[in-house]
Amino acid sequence: MALNAGNFETTVASGVSLVEFYHPTCSHCRAMEPVVEQLAADFQGRAVVGKVNVTTDQALTQTGGVRGYPTFIVVKNGQEHSQWLGETSYDRLARMIRAALDAS
Repeated sequence: MALNAGNFETTVASGVSLVEFYHPTCSHCRAMEPVVEQLAADFQGRAVVGKVNVTTDQALTQTGGVRGYPTFIVVKNGQEHSQWLGETSYDRLARMIRAALDAS
């Protein structure tokens, strides 16, 4: 799901979301595309998985405290739950999502 200034707040306001802040020319971001797509499929109906293009949504990037690409932020009910900077594994991101889903 493409996230932008128009839909970001309403999308992450409730439930759990994994948001990737990415730059289109970043090789690490491109390497993460299949992982993010698999997470979206595996967590469909339980968590939203979305992406923010930092070149077109700079305001979201600044408010999210993004300092590098890719940055992954798990949001639960509008509040940041966890964050990871850089290329990582499916398992690490899945654990982050599960931890937010399991948190009361």
